[in-house]
Amino acid sequence: MTYTTQRTDTFSKWLKNLKDKHAVTRILSRISRIEKSNFGNVKPVGDNVFEMRFFFGSGYRIYYTETSA
Repeated sequence: MTYTTQRTDTFSKWLKNLKDKHAVTRILSRISRIEKSNFGNVKPVGDNVFEMRFFFGSGYRIYYTETSA
């Protein structure tokens, strides 16, 4: 199974302005793996809200939701 990701304007702007380019590369790599059903370190934090945790840099967290196509 594969997934399609959609980025909000807020997320895209945050990622573009992130000064740590190594972090940007790792975040984009993680999103690419999610599209291939490899979610890695993810946990539910609310009603259909999930937290993707990163253990590098300043310990980034990305929150997302899932919808059916």
